[in-house]
Parts: sequence; structure tokens; C-alpha cells
Amino acid sequence: MLTGLPDGYGRGRIIGDYRRVALYGISYLVRERELQFADLQGKLERGEDLEATIRLREELAEHKRALLQIQQMASGYGFDISRPAMNAQEAVQWVYFAYLAAVKSQNGGAMSLGRTATFLDIYIERDMQAGRLSEMQAQELIDHFIMKIRMVRFLRTPEFDTLFSGDPIWATEVIGGMGLDGRTLVTKNSFRYLHTLHTMGPAPEPNLTILWSEHLPIAFKKYAAQVSIVTSSLQYENDDLMRADFDSDDYAIACCVSPMVIGKQMQFFGARANLAKTLLYAINGGVDEKLKIQVGAENRSAAGRGAGLRHRDGEPRSLYGLAGGTVHQRAESHSLHA
Repeated sequence: MLTGLPDGYGRGRIIGDYRRVALYGISYLVRERELQFADLQGKLERGEDLEATIRLREELAEHKRALLQIQQMASGYGFDISRPAMNAQEAVQWVYFAYLAAVKSQNGGAMSLGRTATFLDIYIERDMQAGRLSEMQAQELIDHFIMKIRMVRFLRTPEFDTLFSGDPIWATEVIGGMGLDGRTLVTKNSFRYLHTLHTMGPAPEPNLTILWSEHLPIAFKKYAAQVSIVTSSLQYENDDLMRADFDSDDYAIACCVSPMVIGKQMQFFGARANLAKTLLYAINGGVDEKLKIQVGAENRSAAGRGAGLRHRDGEPRSLYGLAGGTVHQRAESHSLHA
């Protein structure tokens, strides 16, 4: 009834801020970590909050190593991402390298993309105004980016494939929504992301998610509805609700429905509870209908009856037996399980 999730899916959910590589470049991000590391030296010497200080220094050192590894990986493809992206093509490429590094080193069940459409629109619009990029070329850049995301595959354990079909990675990209200042976050690039479903056909990945608000531009609402009707490949979530709840307009969806502020939060995700199975055990007197063995408290008076189940302190009897009885299968503990 309590199912420990497969390792790839049970480590928690996090959305990396992949935009930072394009915005700052690796060298700046490394230097930022070095300065933060040096600032902790005084606290370390004074023994102030020693455990937290040591842990933070270790994490900053890991950050630096990981960033340099991303730079080395990109160099192998012939790109220097130590500097910020200078144009739209580099911005798309740099963001992709950051995401590629994540999926190369972590085969998590949900490797979400975050919120890149509005960010990349800044570079695309600047290049178009300077005459360096046409609308057709801009759409081609986004098509290629989405194509690369669609190509991501992981080697999964049999347990993962049993739980999920189609090898999903939930590379969720959120599109639209409103800013805290009342301005829309819909841009021309938001339309380009949706248009990839026409140029390349429908696909489950990336999981394009519309952050729906009553205040979205009417043209975007109509286009999103038209794309949904034709492709059945968009999902919608309530931006008005989540924006107020987080007091932030820079949040995204991890996995399929779970919101978090990008680069600042994560979620623990350890197991699933099968409440329908619990009810079935109560009806069957604690007997598993497949294994034909007693797995919970023997409750013959309830067996075969759909109503009038005995309760103790308001809870079904079977819950007590299962909670205190022998556990036939166990899940390995994990530091990220909550």
C-alpha cells in the first residue's frame, strides 16, 4: 500500500536555473562561488555554526567543480561558454548546454526545463531589431532546441518502466503567465514554442505547460486553444493562484503539476499511498486478493461487506493491523526521502 518509488523517481524534484549560464557565463558563476567560499573562512575559524558552514563550503566547492565540468563539456563541442551569450543562437545553445549537463549527470524522473521562452525572447528580439535574425530563423532556432529536448533518453530500471510507460522525463517548460507588476510574460517566443507542435508534430516532451491567467493577451489565449484542439499536447495550470501563493512570477512546474521558484526550491518525493488497496483489504478482512495471504488484521466480520466496517477511533481496523504488522517488503532509506 505504501510504494517506495524507483530510485530515478524517488530522489526529489528540482529545476535548475539554466538561464544563468547564458546570462552570466561560466567564469562569472565560478568567481561568484569562490567569493562566497572565501567569505565563509571567518565563520570557520571562529567555529560559528560549524556544521552548516562546513556543509556550505563543501557544496560551493561542488558547484565550482560542476560548473567547470559544464564548460569542459561545451568546449568538447567547440563552444566557449565561459563568457555570456552574445546573440540569440548562443543564448539558445548555452541554455541547452546547461540542461544537457543536468540530464547527463542526473537521470531523475522529472528533469524539468523551467521558464526559458520569455528569457530567450530578449536575445531573439534584439537580434531581429538589429537585422541579424529573421522570423523564420528564429522559429528554426526554437525548433532545433525543442528537438534536442525531445531526444533525451535515460536508461531506466525495470521498476521504473513498470510504473511509467513511454519513458517520460517530464521536461516541463512553462509558458505565459503574468508578472507581479501586472505585465504579461507572454512574448513572441511563447508563440514560437507552441508553434513547434505544428512544425514538428505533437509530442509528449517537452511537457509544454500554459500558465493560465484571465489577464493573458486574448491572441495568446486563442492560439493556445487552437493548438490544444489540433495537437492535444498542452497542459494548463492556474497562474493567478500560484503567482499569489509564491509571491513570485519566476516559478515553474517540476514534473507535471508541482510548482516551485526556479533555482531556489526543491521538493521531496518519496512514496505513494494506495488508499483504494487499503479499502479493499478492509473489505476482504485483511487478505490480499492476489497473494491469498493474511497481510493485515484479521477482520472476518467485515469480509464481503461493503458497508458497516468496524472502526476504532474513527479509523478502519485494517490500518492498525498493517501499521503494526509484519512488513513483507521494505524500501531502502534515502537521504532525500521525506
